[in-house]
Order: sequence, then C-alpha cells, then structure tokens
Amino acid sequence: MLERLLILVVGVAIFFAFNWLLGYRRRSIVLDLEDRYIDWNDHVAATKAELQKQDREVSYLGKGEFVIDGKYYMMINWNVNMAHVPLQRTLLKYDKEKNKQAKKVGEM
Repeated sequence: MLERLLILVVGVAIFFAFNWLLGYRRRSIVLDLEDRYIDWNDHVAATKAELQKQDREVSYLGKGEFVIDGKYYMMINWNVNMAHVPLQRTLLKYDKEKNKQAKKVGEM
C-alpha cells in the first residue's frame, strides 16, 4: 500500500515538474507557432500576429520585451523535443520587476 502511494506521489511530482520545464507557469503565455523562425524579427512579427489573432492588445518594445494587455512580458525562444520531433516554442514570461515598477508609477 505504501509503495503504491509513493509511486503516485512521485508520478504527480514528475508531471508537475515536466509542465514547469515546458514553460506552463502561472502568468506565462506559451505559443506554438506554425512555422520555424530563424530570423528574430520574423519570429517577433509572427508572435505579435498570433497574439493579435487571440484578441490581445500587443505592442513590442524591442529586445524581446512585449506589453500584452497592459502587462510586461519577456519573449524567450525555446526549442523542445516532443517525441523526437523538434518544436519551436515561444514562451512569453511574465516580468515581475517591470510590472511591479509600472504598478508603483501608476499609484503615484
């Protein structure tokens, strides 16, 4: 009985660790685009177009920084192997520091 419980706990922990490693974190946005992009500017344009298709307000600030629906995000290009097939994943990571600064400026 104890072994089964241990296997269940370890299985759940592995599941959550795998999801965390793939970028499924709180407040982060994960995009799997149709094409692979080598040129950074093309990748940014495709990311912006995909977010606009999702009816989000998007503006690109440069150097991988986006403002999406009034929140700051950092774009991370990530290549992941899914069943031995390379997948280019775009992770838009929530920028805690910039959002904290923007909130302080807005309060004043």
